[in-house]
Amino acid sequence: MTSRRLRPEHREGLLALEQMLEAERVALVNADYDRLQSLSEEKIRLLGWLEKILGEEFSGDDVLAGDTDWKQFLGALAEARQKNRENGALISRMQDFVREALAVLRGTDGDSAYDAHGSADQACIKSHTLGRA
Repeated sequence: MTSRRLRPEHREGLLALEQMLEAERVALVNADYDRLQSLSEEKIRLLGWLEKILGEEFSGDDVLAGDTDWKQFLGALAEARQKNRENGALISRMQDFVREALAVLRGTDGDSAYDAHGSADQACIKSHTLGRA
């Protein structure tokens, strides 16, 4: 594969991904689930585009040949990957919180307060304080 120059649309796509990841982080912090849904669709589109350009237009030889533009592009991609991991960690913490809150509301530490026959499993039911007025 011959070396290909980084084009303006590559930078624009990467900038769009960086902005989307920041918007995703803000939506996560604000628990804006409607915004998260719309951002996930945009994220899928942008990641598909990146996969395409990296698969079709980029060769590791380009970077090894000293192409500074590609090196900077890949460095920015690595930063975007880290931001995506950080957003994923936020999502994971939020999921853990929701699971724990549901367990408290159910009065259990497990998945269900009911046995196989649909009766309340008294061994799983515990009393927890959710808050005080």
